Amino acid sequence: MLYKNCLWIYLFLLQASAVLAQSQNTWKTSSPEEQGMSSLVLANGIKQLKQAGTNVHSLLVIRNNHLVLDASFYPFKNVYEHDLASVTKSITFLLIGIAIDNKFISSENEPIVKFFPEYKISNDTLKTVRIKDLLNMSSGFQCSWDDGEKELGEMRKTRDWVQYMLTLRFANNPDAQFSYCSGNFYLLAEILQRATKMSCHEFAKKYLFKPLGFGASYWLTNYKGVNHGWGDLHISIYDFAKIGCLILNDGKWNGKQIISKPWLEKIQPLHKIQKTEFYGYGWWLDAESPDLVQAIGRGGQRLFVYKSRNLVIATDGGGGYDSGKLDDIVLEAIEKYNKNENNYALLQNAVKNASLADTSTATVAYGL
Repeated sequence: MLYKNCLWIYLFLLQASAVLAQSQNTWKTSSPEEQGMSSLVLANGIKQLKQAGTNVHSLLVIRNNHLVLDASFYPFKNVYEHDLASVTKSITFLLIGIAIDNKFISSENEPIVKFFPEYKISNDTLKTVRIKDLLNMSSGFQCSWDDGEKELGEMRKTRDWVQYMLTLRFANNPDAQFSYCSGNFYLLAEILQRATKMSCHEFAKKYLFKPLGFGASYWLTNYKGVNHGWGDLHISIYDFAKIGCLILNDGKWNGKQIISKPWLEKIQPLHKIQKTEFYGYGWWLDAESPDLVQAIGRGGQRLFVYKSRNLVIATDGGGGYDSGKLDDIVLEAIEKYNKNENNYALLQNAVKNASLADTSTATVAYGL
């Protein structure tokens, strides 16, 4: 009886999750052809990802404010909340902007030491580090992504994460050079919580998630209840895509300004990483694709925003695949659009097959 009751509860929760996911999907569904895209190219792309066993979990494509592709790959479902990893940093940037818009923080030029008055600061260089330097990964701290983000691991082992960050040596002057440091975004989370008297997650739910109609979310915290500003936010793929649409539409959602346009205009290729890659205010840019803005996270979490094409691509997954090439499939679908062709039924079948278990391995194993 207990097992039967648990089964019914599980089925109820699963159905409820599906209904919730549908409520999160606020876009009208459209065939790719209606939005100037080729269903055939998208269908072939889905098939190739499935056949190759690519560790992609979900793929969402929105063009002209219409949902043209909504695919999940077995055993994953789009109803689930998914870890965003370092994409969280891009959302922390949005939250800092909203806090400035609402006068919780006066300016991005505020020195960070202002928010930590209980710490004795004797380093003159530290006194010049501003909020914007943390956002741009240009704090100057001797901290990088080398050795698996060694400093992040060391910080998390200490009893006082702020103390650890504020006593790091400087490798460069602030605003001089890019150096990827997740600890910068922990400090931003502390600053946001101290300025607003709310956790990052509470603040996000009130000022960002609720206005965008988010479903369930959760965000890991540390020993004193501060959210990991650098990562570990979990939301659904639908809500992930809404963030992209917010960027695409200059901070507006359903006609309401959620975050100021001038704040989003700060996303520029400010600090060079290598070759044509740049970083600016929590987002990734490429000089070879000036139309593209990206949020990127470990394990294949990725958000592509192409403004001139009115296009948002959201994907999540596990490790072991290059999500940076998924937009090539979508761009090819635009380039190869033929108004005389319509293979939407083929695409729908490919999406359905992607959501099903591949039984070929099991058939061979059991000699069937």
